[in-house]
Amino acid sequence: MFIMVLLTFAGVVSSVIYYSLHGAGVDAFVYPATMIGVVGLHAMTNRLNSNHEQYNRYQAGLNTVITSVVFVLFILLHVMNLNVLGFWGDPLFIVPLSVGFVFCIMGNQLHRFKVHEETILAKVWNNSVRPFSFVFVVSGLLMIGAIFAPYTMILFFIILGLTVLFLVIRFSSGLRVVS
Repeated sequence: MFIMVLLTFAGVVSSVIYYSLHGAGVDAFVYPATMIGVVGLHAMTNRLNSNHEQYNRYQAGLNTVITSVVFVLFILLHVMNLNVLGFWGDPLFIVPLSVGFVFCIMGNQLHRFKVHEETILAKVWNNSVRPFSFVFVVSGLLMIGAIFAPYTMILFFIILGLTVLFLVIRFSSGLRVVS
């Protein structure tokens, strides 16, 4: 949690400095506001969750995933600032890198989230969605590798679309098998 707050604070401070030096619009605060929202929602999750025992079991994995999202937003903030200043070329190449990074982290943590309940959704999660973590890691690595290929964004959206399609098919087939 300390790293998330530190990155968020650094993002807000850099946006204030950028705004005061260059007179940019309110859009300079979009990424820091998103970072504050993500960290704030994550901090409030423990208080709003009625089942604290189950949340505490998965808190380390959730912290890792949320920290990676905040880190990606921090990097995007500075890439966009550098792009506006003229020091960065095409900022679109960072999109496959950042989404691939989050997919790799999320896939690495997803297999640890086993639900010990006897509901239908818990069975679907454990049998069909939880094993999907390998696909997240592979698609994240493919997205990162797409940076070096021609037609980077087209390849990125193909990989993203196939990942989402495979997840939806896997989830719907798990619902049919369980119910």
